[in-house]
Amino acid sequence: MKLVEIDWQPTSRKLRQFGGICAFALPCLGWLWGGSSSVIMALAVVGVTLAILGLVWPRGIQPVFLAMMIVAIPVGLVLGELGMLCVYFGVFLPIGIIFRLMRRDALQLKTARSSASYWQPKSQPRDATRYYRQT
Repeated sequence: MKLVEIDWQPTSRKLRQFGGICAFALPCLGWLWGGSSSVIMALAVVGVTLAILGLVWPRGIQPVFLAMMIVAIPVGLVLGELGMLCVYFGVFLPIGIIFRLMRRDALQLKTARSSASYWQPKSQPRDATRYYRQT
């Protein structure tokens, strides 16, 4: 099983969707990166051109789609790993350190030195009528 599969033969529908997304995404990216109005306008022209070409002849934008996929997939893999690292080191590791400092033993793995095993006696089940009271 491959980690990521590149769609080397995208459907016409997928290429039309890509062209439509380019019409909006390219000018928005130019605006977000603080480009001048001429840069934003040029990106809008490129995006609309890709959208029209995608509607008229979807296979015409296939090389652009494949180039974008070849660039975007490694970036997505790296950013996904960095995101998971941030969650681990930003959330789980501090919680674990705090629990260690508090000497919290949620799994009750600490045993008395005198005991021979981890066995803990189980309490007897309560009366079944207790489960029917919803108060």
